[in-house]
Amino acid sequence: MNLSLKKIFSTSALLSLIAIFILSCSGNHLICDSQYRETTEKAFNQRKHLAINRDTALFSVFDQKLSLKQSEALKFLYAYMPLSDLADYNGNFFLANADMSLRSKSETGWGKDIPEEVFLHYVLPCRSTMLSARGRCGEESTFTVAALRTVGIPSRQVYTPQWAHSDDNHAWVEIWFNGDWYYMGACEPEPILDRGWFTEPARRAMLVYTKSFGTYSGNENAIFKYPHYTNVNNLSKYAVTKKIFVKVFDKNNLQVNNAQVEYQLSPDHHRNLLNRIQRELTTRISSARNILIPG
Repeated sequence: MNLSLKKIFSTSALLSLIAIFILSCSGNHLICDSQYRETTEKAFNQRKHLAINRDTALFSVFDQKLSLKQSEALKFLYAYMPLSDLADYNGNFFLANADMSLRSKSETGWGKDIPEEVFLHYVLPCRSTMLSARGRCGEESTFTVAALRTVGIPSRQVYTPQWAHSDDNHAWVEIWFNGDWYYMGACEPEPILDRGWFTEPARRAMLVYTKSFGTYSGNENAIFKYPHYTNVNNLSKYAVTKKIFVKVFDKNNLQVNNAQVEYQLSPDHHRNLLNRIQRELTTRISSARNILIPG
């Protein structure tokens, strides 16, 4: 086989691979990752079995003429939403939420640039119920995240459960833009991102985390992975951090499996308070791990 024929076959093989990739996401899939689609489908079927007594209210919406994207968006929401949502709302309500997210992705100038994983975890779950016009940082950050996601801006609530300098806590918002996350106050926005009254206190925090709904496979510091959501520790964005490892040994000097390790913080040294900020279990092959500020 001469060189020109080899080039032709190599080019043909490359074009075939490209065609396979394009076809794998043809038909306007919302979830192009076939493995993640299978994972979502499995979780959806489990939820469908769990909510069998609300079959008509929740799942008759799939009898409508839905696009592939609508169907996959609904299945993602059903697969990973809180159980209370499955009990309280019907399928048309969730379809309206899915349509709002899909419309923001297709109609905004930035929607097409949002990666699939970011869209699924931080835009698609956009529901918020407003019962009153009052609230503190927790309610205000929840509302702000819902408003941002409604217009297709990836966002998430982050919070520290305990300040190091006082017996209090705070919640705020992070938004995704051009491949990175930036923070802002929910009820105290500044004219620029990555600025807030809490910037300096956060440098001394021991935990700043968020929840990512769905099966999370990102490269951030996931501290707990549950079947339907993951807790992600964002502390390294706000403070200089270092990893610490804790091993637990029994009286025979054997490493203990499933030993409970708690990280605690004393915000008030006068009252000798110790508040738990995180709990982990060890295994025989690894230690409990956390990322904390040094000192």
